[in-house]
Amino acid sequence: MYTERNYKSKKELVTAFASGRIIGVFQPGPFGGGPINGQECIEGPHYPEPHRFYVTVTCKDSVIVAIDGKTAEQTRVKLDKAEILKAMPLQTFDVYWSPEGRKIATVQAKNSRLAIRKAPKPYRKYLGEMYAVAVPSTNRPIGEGTI
Repeated sequence: MYTERNYKSKKELVTAFASGRIIGVFQPGPFGGGPINGQECIEGPHYPEPHRFYVTVTCKDSVIVAIDGKTAEQTRVKLDKAEILKAMPLQTFDVYWSPEGRKIATVQAKNSRLAIRKAPKPYRKYLGEMYAVAVPSTNRPIGEGTI
């Protein structure tokens, strides 16, 4: 199965779908023709280029209504959350191991969940037993403060 427009990547296809574009699908060759309904596998880019992505879609009357089980609105929300996370600045966190309450590391991450994932190796197997606390920023412009 192919889309009517030749998308070069899965990301390009998903972004177009999330933006509200109506994407038609078709089966090339002598075996297509009728309206396509139900779950299908889309491959891309089109032949003769080698296929670099495959994606499961749900179609109704040869138009994509869901990608990987998510509607356009659900996909848009997921993409928006990813953009927000990219824009977040790095913060400094102290990571603690809760059985002992001992500080095991100070790391920089975008949120506490990602900070826990940056814990040193021996502790990484205890992800459920760790917590992270944001360290207040003490950055002052040069020239301020006492010497």
